[in-house]
Amino acid sequence: MVYISGVFASGIWQYNRITREITLNAYPEDHISISRMLADKEAVYGIYDEKIYRLSRPTGIIEDLPIFPDNSGNAPNPRFISLMKANDSILLLGTRLSGLMEYNLNTYQLKGYFDIDGQPLTGLHNPGISRLNSEEFLISSERHSENFPFITRFNINTKTFEKQTFSKNLAGKSYWVNEILRSHNGDMWLGTNEGVRLIRKEKEIPLNRENSNFAGSLVHELEPDEKGNVWV
Repeated sequence: MVYISGVFASGIWQYNRITREITLNAYPEDHISISRMLADKEAVYGIYDEKIYRLSRPTGIIEDLPIFPDNSGNAPNPRFISLMKANDSILLLGTRLSGLMEYNLNTYQLKGYFDIDGQPLTGLHNPGISRLNSEEFLISSERHSENFPFITRFNINTKTFEKQTFSKNLAGKSYWVNEILRSHNGDMWLGTNEGVRLIRKEKEIPLNRENSNFAGSLVHELEPDEKGNVWV
């Protein structure tokens, strides 16, 4: 099943790739805008600016989820730009200038994280989140500094960030990373504002017309399929 939405849409469409049928899960209000979505067995989650939506797959009902900020004062009005489901109760949310945050699907509480030095992630742009295992994620950042490098490893249990060994190879780069995709062989695929770049054995390989017939352009998402292809 493929789920489709957009800006000022009437709901979330689902497309059955076998029957080629399209079904609309209508939003009860006039329209809905969604920039990113992810799906699991029970629900489809979507984000747009300060909104978090949930579509129940069994019922087809779309909810505008409430958001209760924590008391830390970190990012009271964040703008969401990426999401990843960490476990059954937590959504990880990349934000524009508010750093990485977590949203509790049971309590509806939104909480900000802190960087390697224990400082709030205010002013940090986190467009890319990729899962490494059940506990760890790769997080991209637009604030290139020694304390928070280009890409870090985040542990959901310890709430800590760790520098990556290949981050030094990206220091001083003029592009930013919108999406991170890690393949089974350890390769790291980066969707950037200058096309797709491959990190292989700590070496950076830009994909271009000469080596892949792929022109440099703004890449927002990378999605693998069951046949080994990557959709850009």
